Amino acid sequence: MPSLQKCLPNLVRLRLISRCADDRSGSKALLEMIRSHRIFSGQDEHESFKISNNYSSRYARKLIDEDKRFEQFFGLRELRSA
Repeated sequence: MPSLQKCLPNLVRLRLISRCADDRSGSKALLEMIRSHRIFSGQDEHESFKISNNYSSRYARKLIDEDKRFEQFFGLRELRSA
């Protein structure tokens, strides 16, 4: 099973390649896309994809730290908690 650390950056790269110039996406929407893909492909039958939406913005920030090209994809707000 591919890990979230592999799935999420690959999905963002794919969306960056195929998107319109000013198109952005939310990190929660990407997590839902990964969940639904796993369900419809049958991968979720034996091991469900468990990730809390509470950390989706943290994953977006981690991706941006690893690859600055992702800044143009995510619209980030200031964190309310540290």
